[in-house]
Amino acid sequence: MTIIMLCGCTHNKKYDKDFQVGFIITTEKKKDSDIVYLDNDLNEIYRQNEKLPTLGDSMNIPMIKDGKMTLVPNGLYLDNNEQKVTSLDFKTGKLETYDVPKFNILNAIIKNDYIYTLNSSNGIEYLTLSDKKGHIIKEITDKDYIMTEILDYNDKILVFKSINNEEHIKSYICVYDLNLHLIKEINISDYGYSQSKAIIHNHKLYFVNSSDNNHSIGILDLDNEQLEKIELDTIPNEIAIFKNKLYVSSGIHSQPGNKICIIQLDDIKMKIVEVNTFIDKMISNQDGIYTMYSEDGKIDIRKYDLDSCKELNKATFQYDSNTPYYASMLFSNQ
Repeated sequence: MTIIMLCGCTHNKKYDKDFQVGFIITTEKKKDSDIVYLDNDLNEIYRQNEKLPTLGDSMNIPMIKDGKMTLVPNGLYLDNNEQKVTSLDFKTGKLETYDVPKFNILNAIIKNDYIYTLNSSNGIEYLTLSDKKGHIIKEITDKDYIMTEILDYNDKILVFKSINNEEHIKSYICVYDLNLHLIKEINISDYGYSQSKAIIHNHKLYFVNSSDNNHSIGILDLDNEQLEKIELDTIPNEIAIFKNKLYVSSGIHSQPGNKICIIQLDDIKMKIVEVNTFIDKMISNQDGIYTMYSEDGKIDIRKYDLDSCKELNKATFQYDSNTPYYASMLFSNQ
């Protein structure tokens, strides 16, 4: 795969554990993905190729814990048979791969010596616990609900599930122990039937609601199970959090009026800033807010100030738009 940076480049031959952010470009047509690492000025400093198809989750927030990021290579087009979960170690840049005997894995968690996965097959949803040697330990199936997100908090596994038909519009956060025994189901149906982009910060679970006219950010206190929401005037797309600020992007692809809403979490005061790009992905760290937008063979990465969301820098990467590649994930070296 050929990716060309359209500005200054300090490309190294060795992995640099002090990278600032990175992104993944991948394809479902063949086993070929690139992980690209950038410095604080958004210059490319290292790139590694992995012989894996459809690498990275284009729908959810990157799952990063203890300096490692979980990635799912979903498989080739109309095949989805890769049956693997991988872990990228930010200290070494090495990608460790584990066999998981499940098709069409949507997302996954690696916790201690075990792997928790969500997948869908023949109209059935699966929540599976397996070990790192590929042995299934326990499996939960559901024919009625769609499982969309999986996260871990302390010694618990959290799973979002929802149903939307003529009879029911229901959503729940299911809380399991590490052996997948169901502890409780928390009803979040008042928040609509479409929840996504979940992230845990300071003992609270934040998630995007974007169904019908329910445009809000849901907040679940994971210690006392209190629910609240932050109402928004526009459909939320991406969220990111740093310290006491929540950042919410909104906008429509290929149209003007894209925005980032800065929300102070202590008093819910909001500041809305217009930005000059649609936002496919958004992340944050101590140095700024980073966004990614990809279209017509170009990947646009931008950096914004944490307080004002003033644009500080941007970089553009180009690849052959006639090839079936796409940018799947933007991630930060936390």
